[in-house]
Amino acid sequence: MNDAFAVTTTLVNDFEGCREAVHGSHVDVMQLERGKLRGSLNHIGIGDFSLSIGSFSTGIRTQRTSKEKKLIVGMLLESRNRVTHWSYDMQPGDILVIPPSIDHDGRFFGASSYAAIRLDLADIPSSFAGERF
Repeated sequence: MNDAFAVTTTLVNDFEGCREAVHGSHVDVMQLERGKLRGSLNHIGIGDFSLSIGSFSTGIRTQRTSKEKKLIVGMLLESRNRVTHWSYDMQPGDILVIPPSIDHDGRFFGASSYAAIRLDLADIPSSFAGERF
C-alpha cells in the first residue's frame, strides 16, 4: 500500500461535479429533479484507501460500471426522500456494500448525504485486523 496522503474539498454546482462521488471511482450521474444542483465532496486518501463524504441538493441517479476493481462500503447519512440501490430502499444509517467488478445503480429522489470508503480487497485483512498480544 502506498502511503501518500491527500485531502480535497470541492463545491459542486452541477450533476457532472458528482462524477467522482467516491474518490478514485468514476460514476455516471444524471440529475432527476429540476433546479440547480448544489453540494460538496470531501475526500481523504491514504494510498489506495479513500474516505469520501458528499452531499447534494436535488435527486440524482448514479451508475458505476463493472470496470471498477475496488470494494466500496457506503452509508446513507441523510435523505429528504426515497433512496434505492439495486431496487432496494435505503434509510439513513443503512450500509451499502458494492463488490469489485459489479455494475451498480443508485437513485436518490431528493437531497441526500453519504459517506463511503473505497479499498482493495487485498488490503482488508491488514486494514481491519486486530492487534496481536
